[in-house]
Amino acid sequence: MPNNAAQQEEFLDDVDSAAVDAIEQVRDGILKQFQLALLEQSKPSVLFKPVLSKTATAWKVVYGEFTVFGATPDTAMKNFDNAWIRRGINAN
Repeated sequence: MPNNAAQQEEFLDDVDSAAVDAIEQVRDGILKQFQLALLEQSKPSVLFKPVLSKTATAWKVVYGEFTVFGATPDTAMKNFDNAWIRRGINAN
C-alpha cells in the first residue's frame, strides 16, 4: 500500500478502474452468451421440433412433408435450418 495520501488516492483509483473494467468484461461475456442462447432457441429445428432418425446411410430430419438429410445428427439439423430458411425466402 502506498505511503502518502496522494499515492493512496491514486492506488485506490487504479483499483476502482480495474474493478470496473473486470465487471464490464464479465457483463459483456454474459451478454454475448445470452445473445447466442437466443439465436440457438430461434432456429427452426428448435422451434418446430422435427423428427430426427437414422437411415442406412444418413441422418434424416422430417417435419411434415419437409425432409432433409445429413451425415451426422448435427449436420442434418443444420441442413434443416438452412433449407427451412431458404424455403421461407423463396416462398415470398
